[in-house]
Amino acid sequence: MKLLITHVCVKENGEKQAQLDRALRDKRAVEAELEKVYHEGILESGRDTRDVNELSQRACTAERQRDEAQMKCDSLTSRLRRTDAM
Repeated sequence: MKLLITHVCVKENGEKQAQLDRALRDKRAVEAELEKVYHEGILESGRDTRDVNELSQRACTAERQRDEAQMKCDSLTSRLRRTDAM
């Protein structure tokens, strides 16, 4: 009888150990996935920041070119008026 109880306990212990091992593997897998998602989020954030910076730079360049074109247009309009006034 003691042998049977011992055998059942050993078997249950093995099953519990297997469950524990499986739970630990699952936990590590979830932690690894979470870490991956976290890093991808950071990288994605970095990409978004670079995209925003690039778009901001392009907008500044476009505004500067617009201002320069407006100044040229004003200068030419002024010359044209002076020429017509002569």
